[in-house]
Amino acid sequence: CSSDLTAGDRVDVVRTGSFALEVSGLDESLARLTDAVKAAGGYVASSSRVRDAANPSLVVTYRVPAAAFDGVLAAVRSEGTVLSEQIDSYEVTMQLVDLEARLKSLRASESAYLDLMKRASSVADVLAVQTELTRVRADIESYDAQRAALADQVAMATITVQLSTPASPVADATKDFDLGREIGAAVANLIAVGRGAIVLALNGVVVLLPIVVVGALAGGLIGRAAGPIAGFAGRALGVAGRRRTSRRR
Repeated sequence: CSSDLTAGDRVDVVRTGSFALEVSGLDESLARLTDAVKAAGGYVASSSRVRDAANPSLVVTYRVPAAAFDGVLAAVRSEGTVLSEQIDSYEVTMQLVDLEARLKSLRASESAYLDLMKRASSVADVLAVQTELTRVRADIESYDAQRAALADQVAMATITVQLSTPASPVADATKDFDLGREIGAAVANLIAVGRGAIVLALNGVVVLLPIVVVGALAGGLIGRAAGPIAGFAGRALGVAGRRRTSRRR
């Protein structure tokens, strides 16, 4: 990418790819993909592995020359069953053109300050020019680092691949199964049921027992009161009967 070019003369594009593949063997597929990337002039930027006995997997990030991007994508797709795929491209032409223009202007300022430094006749002038020269050089380093990083993304595309193996039916059935946890849950349920039964029994004792006692006491009182009342009623009825008999005579 030359700073003499204008935005209309060039197209700078950053390209990235992201895949999730299901493969028969992690290490074998990793070796084949890495060989294909290296053959295209690329390299492994990073990798990580999940050592899960039930579902092992690994993630590897490749950097490949932009010209070889499509060829490497084809190699990735052919390595296994593609579970997911995402390809992104975005243009950064104007950003690069702007950074290169800024750098061109700053380097011109740097040259001018260097000429002033040679003609400075006093310590004050030298210090003033040195201060401006330091600021300009700091800006040059900052913009040059940004330009270099962006140009590297354009020149070398990024491809991230996640590899995993098919899960077996047994692994699926036992996934997240913890015997100790299940036993603990069963014991907790048993305790909860037993506690419920105890609470119910206590409620029966506390609530029903007073009702029974009060009922029994009330029944006894009523029985004791009913005896005299019944006797009195009987005697009263007997007297009334004798009076009616004597009148008829």
